[in-house]
Amino acid sequence: MPKPFLAYLCMSFGLGIHLCLWSSGATQSPPPTLAGRWQIEFSLGSAHHSIRFDSQTSGEGIFLVLDQRSSTLPASPTKASWSLRGQSPSIYYFVITGDVEFPTSGGGTEKGILELSASSDLTFPITSLRGWGQFHSSSKPKDGRGAQDPAFEFTARRLDGLTVNVEGLTPPSVLDKIRFPKNAHAANKIS
Repeated sequence: MPKPFLAYLCMSFGLGIHLCLWSSGATQSPPPTLAGRWQIEFSLGSAHHSIRFDSQTSGEGIFLVLDQRSSTLPASPTKASWSLRGQSPSIYYFVITGDVEFPTSGGGTEKGILELSASSDLTFPITSLRGWGQFHSSSKPKDGRGAQDPAFEFTARRLDGLTVNVEGLTPPSVLDKIRFPKNAHAANKIS
């Protein structure tokens, strides 16, 4: 067999195996997800804020403001969401949005929409986020002069592993169903 033909045959075989593995998904990574519980920290003006973000794989979630409240009622969870906005060669881009209600220094609350633009490294599982955000206060709408809500930097860290919502589902253990004959161990005993 001529050497060029043998080299062609080897390269074709190698490419065929690579394409087979690629089309079967063996080399593809799972899609990135923010499902789980997150602690988000940032400062807006002189006030430091801490928010818990509980999210599902579907992109739905809730915010719970953890800021200390003196004379106001405890915070109630509010609707939030997340989505994957893109990927570069080195990071993922996410957007996290939702309604929040921050306590004010005067004992009241300030409602608005929190928008976070987050990024993470291309590692799995995703355990930390960083980025910038804006708080759009419902009590201080844009004044018509083109003023923008102030931007801030934030960090977030995953507090636990992925969450699974399986309400009422408790399958019996496979081991509970297995029954061994009384003398099964004796029959397999080597003398």
